Amino acid sequence: MTNYDALVEEIDAAYRRLSAAAEDLAGADRQLAEHVRRIRLTITSMVTVTSPASHRHRKNALGKRIFC
Repeated sequence: MTNYDALVEEIDAAYRRLSAAAEDLAGADRQLAEHVRRIRLTITSMVTVTSPASHRHRKNALGKRIFC
């Protein structure tokens, strides 16, 4: 095996590791996006109308007013 062959093998191995890491990162990104979506749906479902006035305000799950 020449130095060139060893270098090509090392580059190939590094590329495979990089590809695997990129796939893992993409999977983690999808999981995070799904988690954020579920949290947003939960928070949205917890918002309640507190005033029928023309400039209504709502309260989020923490009781903080949100103006609509």
